[in-house]
Amino acid sequence: MGNLNYSSSKEIQIPESTVDGEVKFEQEKISNSMNFGTYIIALISTLLLVLAVYGLFKWLSPKFIDETNSLLTNKIGSSIGILSLIVIPVVAAALIFLNITRPISIVLLLTYIVLLLLSIPVFTIALNNIICTKLKISKTWPKIGMLLATSLVMWLLTIIPFVGALVGIIYTVLGLGIITKKLLPKKSKK
Repeated sequence: MGNLNYSSSKEIQIPESTVDGEVKFEQEKISNSMNFGTYIIALISTLLLVLAVYGLFKWLSPKFIDETNSLLTNKIGSSIGILSLIVIPVVAAALIFLNITRPISIVLLLTYIVLLLLSIPVFTIALNNIICTKLKISKTWPKIGMLLATSLVMWLLTIIPFVGALVGIIYTVLGLGIITKKLLPKKSKK
């Protein structure tokens, strides 16, 4: 009545009486590794994202770039980052169940996604500022060159199997802590 075409990693034995037509087997090629081109595209997109965020902050909020040193070295930033990573989705999930607060929940989740997207570049910028301060680099173009080098090293650390995921989470938490600490109102001294 019909043919059987299948692909698999191993050929299976099908009795001839089961299929009226032909049985065609095709060896499935399984590739779990990324190829070189994929790595290059990921690297270029990472470098472009960091440069875009750096340029955006340099244009919109130059003080923020300079303050990232103190925000990163502050121990409260990492705990705020962990807290933000957990609390924002929980609050958004709680708000989504109430019909009246559903739009607020959606806005909160979208803001959270943007913050997560910005967290690694912000951490990279903060780390780069610390490195540039230690190396006494003050001019713009050398800072940008060092930012690219810092981004490259950080990206290489994230592609290490097993360790890379943990490193990425640490970058995200610290970057989210920097952003959240900057967005939170400061206590005024009386």
